[in-house]
Amino acid sequence: MQPSKKLRAALALAALLAAGVPQAHADVVTITGDTTFGPVFERPGSWGGPTPDYVTGVTYRAFNVAVSVSDWQYSFITNCAFNCGSFFYQDAFDPLQPQKNLMSSSADNGFELTSVMAAMDPGRKYVYVVTGFYDYDWGAFSTTVGGKGEISISAVPEPSALAMLLAGLGGLGVLSMARRRRPA
Repeated sequence: MQPSKKLRAALALAALLAAGVPQAHADVVTITGDTTFGPVFERPGSWGGPTPDYVTGVTYRAFNVAVSVSDWQYSFITNCAFNCGSFFYQDAFDPLQPQKNLMSSSADNGFELTSVMAAMDPGRKYVYVVTGFYDYDWGAFSTTVGGKGEISISAVPEPSALAMLLAGLGGLGVLSMARRRRPA
């Protein structure tokens, strides 16, 4: 009778400990997009170096990325229907200063597959950019992101979309002010 009570107590203790220990969790997220008719920038060169002379403006799509767990090996693998490259930024991405805040890149081969690995921490802003290798490279792509914890990805609004939104809000403000000033 005694051994079974001890066995039950040991199992109960093991179950309590297992419930209290955080479980390892890995997340995999896939996003799709198309760089056709996207905004353009003069992408960095190989290993984040200066923009090559043959690049005058390639289309791109940018994505905000956030994670719930610190890890040094989040992976971004992109399969493209065109010759592509990818860039990973910390804090902010400025298409007018493409080397600023650049953490990792894969733009040295111009094939239809690109990948980067990056160290990421929760609470920090990161931006992943998919772009053409040459000015005439654009099209559909699919990116799979994997790593520890939860991964959140959202598209960065295009500058033209933001400009249209602000213009529309400004127009509504002007109409509202004009309506208030009209005599009754």
